[in-house]
Amino acid sequence: MRVALEDNWDDIVGKATRGLGKDVGSLAGETGIPGPRIEALLNGTLDSDAIQAVAPALNLDSDTLLAIARNGYHPDVDAPDGLIVFSFAFPVPGYAEMRVNAFVVRARDETAALVFDCGGQPEEIAGGLRENELSAAALFLTHTHQDHVAGIDALKSHTGAPLYAPANELYPEANPVANGDRFDFGRLRVVARETNGHSPGGTTYVVEGGASPIAIVGDALFAGSAGGAPSAWEHALELNRRHILSLPDETILCPGHGPITTVRKEKENNPLFPEYKQR
Repeated sequence: MRVALEDNWDDIVGKATRGLGKDVGSLAGETGIPGPRIEALLNGTLDSDAIQAVAPALNLDSDTLLAIARNGYHPDVDAPDGLIVFSFAFPVPGYAEMRVNAFVVRARDETAALVFDCGGQPEEIAGGLRENELSAAALFLTHTHQDHVAGIDALKSHTGAPLYAPANELYPEANPVANGDRFDFGRLRVVARETNGHSPGGTTYVVEGGASPIAIVGDALFAGSAGGAPSAWEHALELNRRHILSLPDETILCPGHGPITTVRKEKENNPLFPEYKQR
């Protein structure tokens, strides 16, 4: 199943507008686009000329934003050997199509695996472990929003595995994780990188030792977008640059919603990071 992008173009524009503390009046003043057209744009009316004008005022790359608006971007990345991707429906009011991801990572020829997040369907994740003859060595949380932890207690009970969660967003009975912490499980090494802003303790887990370098990024970054952070927008994007987009280009990025992607694809196609684009 081809997983849709988490955010449409208007979601991206809205997040940037709120994050930078701008509104219809300020954008109209900066761009010369009449207020009613700006308001229509913010309400989801596709206006290519308005996007071209508004994007620089929001620190967005207009070409890649328009590509998303025209359904011209999807990362189309296949999960490498050792990565199992789960995508579950997690409908909330107003977001009937919302889906949330969970991930299992293992090293080749090893039966101990690591599980990241569990927003729902713990039985399906436990079943996936059994089907692949794996046991959970540890469970990790990227952050503790409900759509990422709804099934974690049941999964912990199913597996008996220890639970790790960000120290600044600690979950009951979880071991605290701080920026720079390292954990070794057989050939796998997990390094925690602070990527907060969307949530107080948001953490990316870089997993080394498998078939491909992998980073479990939670809601810090999505294919083509990023998690909302209205009170810490620029801080969140800067941590994404420092702790995610600084990874090798071939690193597989596993977000909390939407399809998996790579560092290279996000540098080239994510409108939130215009500085990486080459024209």
